[in-house]
Amino acid sequence: MKYTTRRDGTIDRLSKGLSNGEGEVLGVNKILEHERESLIARSRRCNDDGFFERAIEMCIDDGIRFRPVDVSDLYGVEIDFPKDLDLANRMVREAGLCDLPPRRLASVGDVEPDLGR
Repeated sequence: MKYTTRRDGTIDRLSKGLSNGEGEVLGVNKILEHERESLIARSRRCNDDGFFERAIEMCIDDGIRFRPVDVSDLYGVEIDFPKDLDLANRMVREAGLCDLPPRRLASVGDVEPDLGR
């Protein structure tokens, strides 16, 4: 998911199809208490495929503001495939950020998301 911003720095467009994106969304969001119900209501109107991202898009369309945070100086990798997970595990080990044995930090399927559905 890529995004573009307004002059005030808040996100004005969010989409997988953006070709002129200013950055890429990691999927970590801070939702303020007073906006939580709006996000939940929009999530319920979306299908299961990409429902959270679509709900965020709907919130943006309805005037809720999201501000991107630059995390380019932090370790991170999008994990879509097992090779991505291998890269993430290697980055964590090489940075000394984890004291788990090198054989396995995490594997695909370790975490089952609780989507509140």
